Amino acid sequence: MSNSGRVSRRSAPGVTGVPAADDGIPAPTASARVIAQDGSVIATVTRRSRPAEPGEPGPEVVVGIQGDVDLDTAPLAQATLLQALDGAERVCLDLSEVRFFGAAGVRVVLTAQQHAAPLGRTLRLSGVHGITERILALTGVYPRD
Repeated sequence: MSNSGRVSRRSAPGVTGVPAADDGIPAPTASARVIAQDGSVIATVTRRSRPAEPGEPGPEVVVGIQGDVDLDTAPLAQATLLQALDGAERVCLDLSEVRFFGAAGVRVVLTAQQHAAPLGRTLRLSGVHGITERILALTGVYPRD
């Protein structure tokens, strides 16, 4: 993630984190926040590496979103997710702490899926619940059991 993110009418991303490790896997933790004009946090996007469990092919990069996924926060989420897919074989998008998920969120997931396929990357969603699950199921992006 970089400081070159888009600044919207209501937010300005602030970035903190650590650089990628030599093996190309992102360092343990990096995060960025989208802050409203009143100083409240609209969303936080994090990126971390999760070590492989026994039987798994290698580490997984987990991109987590906490807060809202809307027009103001989607560019940061999308950039972080695409960067993770460019550098790792396995990526997980953790939506367990999402409060609001709009059409911009669907676009983020679809773009990531389209980006992962030609690269041969694995993208999985986790923590899909509530309105996020309903929206992704209705659009055919996430199967509802």
